[in-house]
Amino acid sequence: MRLFFIIFIPLFLVPLLASADILWLKDGNKIEGAIQNETPDNITFKTSTVTLTISRARIQKIERAKEETGEKIAPAASGKNSFEQAEELYHDGKFREAFPLYEKALQEDKKNIDAAHRLEEIRKKNLNRMITSGEETVGPMSEKEVIFSMSGKGSPLDIIPVQTQSPFPPSTSEAQSPFTSSIGIGKPPLLQLPEVPSGQSPFQSPFIVTPTPAPPVQVPGPGIIQSPFITNLPTPTTISTLPAATAAQPQVMNVPEPSEEFRGALFTRFEWANYEPAVCKQNILRALDNLTMNNFNAVFFQIRGQGDVLYPSPYEPWSPIIGPPKADFDPLQFAIEEAHARGLELYACITPYTVWQGTNPPPHSTPEHPFYLYCQPDSNPSWVCYDNAGQIMKPDVTENDNYYYFSPGIPDVNAYVRKIVMDIIKRYDVDGVHFDRIGYPGLQYSHDPVSKSRFSGEGNPDKLSWEDWQRDQITRFLNDVYGEIASLKPKVKVTCAVWGIYDKTRYPGYEGFPSGFQDYYQDSFAYLKKGVVDAVCPMISWDIKDPKPNFDELAKDFFQNASGRQVYCFTWVAQQNMDNEEFQAQINLCRQFGGQGNVAFSVVNGLERRGLYPFYKSTVYQKSVPVPAMAWKTHPLTGVIIGKVLRKSDGQPLMDAWVKVDSQPETWLSSADGFFAILNLAPKDDYQLHVTKKDVGEASSGPVKVQAGQAASIEVRL
Repeated sequence: MRLFFIIFIPLFLVPLLASADILWLKDGNKIEGAIQNETPDNITFKTSTVTLTISRARIQKIERAKEETGEKIAPAASGKNSFEQAEELYHDGKFREAFPLYEKALQEDKKNIDAAHRLEEIRKKNLNRMITSGEETVGPMSEKEVIFSMSGKGSPLDIIPVQTQSPFPPSTSEAQSPFTSSIGIGKPPLLQLPEVPSGQSPFQSPFIVTPTPAPPVQVPGPGIIQSPFITNLPTPTTISTLPAATAAQPQVMNVPEPSEEFRGALFTRFEWANYEPAVCKQNILRALDNLTMNNFNAVFFQIRGQGDVLYPSPYEPWSPIIGPPKADFDPLQFAIEEAHARGLELYACITPYTVWQGTNPPPHSTPEHPFYLYCQPDSNPSWVCYDNAGQIMKPDVTENDNYYYFSPGIPDVNAYVRKIVMDIIKRYDVDGVHFDRIGYPGLQYSHDPVSKSRFSGEGNPDKLSWEDWQRDQITRFLNDVYGEIASLKPKVKVTCAVWGIYDKTRYPGYEGFPSGFQDYYQDSFAYLKKGVVDAVCPMISWDIKDPKPNFDELAKDFFQNASGRQVYCFTWVAQQNMDNEEFQAQINLCRQFGGQGNVAFSVVNGLERRGLYPFYKSTVYQKSVPVPAMAWKTHPLTGVIIGKVLRKSDGQPLMDAWVKVDSQPETWLSSADGFFAILNLAPKDDYQLHVTKKDVGEASSGPVKVQAGQAASIEVRL
């Protein structure tokens, strides 16, 4: 009898293992399982974890299960799981075949960090191969061919991401590999929405109900200004005070479209850049036309990624992904003019601290690449991050996304990046500046000699802990950038992408996930409270339902700690395991919680490739609205003091001079170029500054007049 069962059970299971029914949905998603019941309108479908009722209007194609066995069940019969099979293929150099198995392994176990690392490594191998070979364009490809470009010239297509809990932060501008869309000018999207009767939406979300309206979330009004370093800032609202998001499908109200809302999209450098200016222009025009026609109102246009730029700069070299500079083509100027002609705001998207990606060095150039100037073992000065063993960081796909980083604790770095930003502000009519990857590369960085010396000396006037001191370096950088921009073009906005989990200790069940506050020394709530940005864009790349992380509870925490500034959550439209129902629910949640808008990630990888523009226009963006006003810019109540601290004897800038205002206890610091900025000061005719520098001297200013909406400038010599 025992032998009978040993033989019988595997034979009985063979038909179950051999194949499964597959539903291909019109939004590009695929569901595997078994069809349980069919009606003219719906199909009841059972997966390994849940039974779904799906409208036939959403289904593009049905693949019925086949009964043959043989080769299909060989992997399962081998006794090896998906990850083990993928590892064998990987070590045989069969990356293309291994990739879907790593995806499957990660879907089976979302905490399989090894699978997540392999997926990212394969993506980076492909990216480096394609860029090194100088390939430019790619033709239309099947889903399996998304991994690698096998014909023609071109940038690699994006690997379809899965919802990973990665130990390294994805960049909002670089987490996806470059590809040229097969959607040309005048061509329809790859995916079309089903035809539905007028007034009826094809997206019947299980998340969206019409509950009794809950009391509105109380968010500080736009007129509330929090002055940096001047008052004792309130403690952030803890997540425990918020309604618990314990249900797998929280109630989401269908919130009416607001009269103003930020509707942005990230347009990465990989998505528009090309060796040929004509192709660049076509890519830019197609994107701007689509955004305008579908009621978006802003675009984050990436122009600096890794120490090189995609616009003519006197300070940094032209990026190799766009080819040699063309005297008659300025991509940034072209994009600004075309965006404004369509009523779109354009934000120059910049990564301030990443220097170079990968182990192969950049080409030498004029101007020389900062990698060669400041990131070599013998560089003097050296600006690169050091690990906690005192060694120069090494690119690592599992740790820092394969990048070299500048150290935010080095004033020369912050002065240099600020110079790059101000060059853009002076020469271009941008509506804003958007910072990506604004943080340290990881928990163990940066123990470089300059940071260590400043932490134990004049660079730490408040005697902060090492962790708080590092967070403060980024906050002070944003403070100085904001102040200098305000002194020249006060209407220009400053935004930044921030990690979607602010502080993992605030949320039960989040202990195993990285967070901005702990892992990347990114205090995004402080940016809002101190008024050093106009808006933050949380990168909440997870959906609403369990398992954690949950979009709703993370987004709510940002909204309730906005301190009168604005919050635009990223909508991860490039994420293949999220569908239109999820996107609609997230946007409605943001409106319900008092948010001011959303940013789609990204233009080509998400909106174009997945054919999402019709969804946006038919559901959440049915009418055109302006971006939300910012009262502190349109009707300012405070002003700014900017200045420089110089040595009296030779006029050279003094770094880490302490600057105080009147009798207030807070201390501002001068940067490497002597610059300092004091924000959000109430109008007053007779502010007095007191400046000291150890072993140099001290001085006090005469009365400094501050007017609302203006910047007073002062020079102090010691």
